[in-house]
Amino acid sequence: MNTIVPYVPYSATNGLEIPINAQRTQFIETGSLDFSGVTITTNVDFLPQFDSTTGALNGGTIAGVETQDFLGEVWPCVDPASGDILRVKMYSSVLTIQDWLDAHPGAQAACNIFIRYSPYDNYPDYVVSTINGVWLSVNPGAAGGPSRIGDATLFNPALLTQTQ
Repeated sequence: MNTIVPYVPYSATNGLEIPINAQRTQFIETGSLDFSGVTITTNVDFLPQFDSTTGALNGGTIAGVETQDFLGEVWPCVDPASGDILRVKMYSSVLTIQDWLDAHPGAQAACNIFIRYSPYDNYPDYVVSTINGVWLSVNPGAAGGPSRIGDATLFNPALLTQTQ
């Protein structure tokens, strides 16, 4: 494979985790391409595809995109009743997300959104939509301050092979 970006080949020790539910994750082995730059950090996880006769690498499928900082918005949910979109930016408050979910009954279930809390249950760690393949990590803030979205992982929900 010819690459012009930092590359980690497909292996058992490289990949991304996909949340199954509020307590468990599933590890997906991938290769990775690192597109980090000055403005954002972006890691693209891929599943290689090999020629069945020669064994040569001939393509790949994107499994996920991870970023520790992002510009713009991520959309974890569309309310099926109203068509309203849950729009999340970097540093959005988890309380704002919860308020949107409260104002759109049924959207949380339709998008299979859950909020994972810390082991001590004192602040949110993640906001996840397994239906739409969005995992938002939360920065809890200093001294229990407002919990805000710090990074995002977009993943292919079809890769979830374990059940809830």
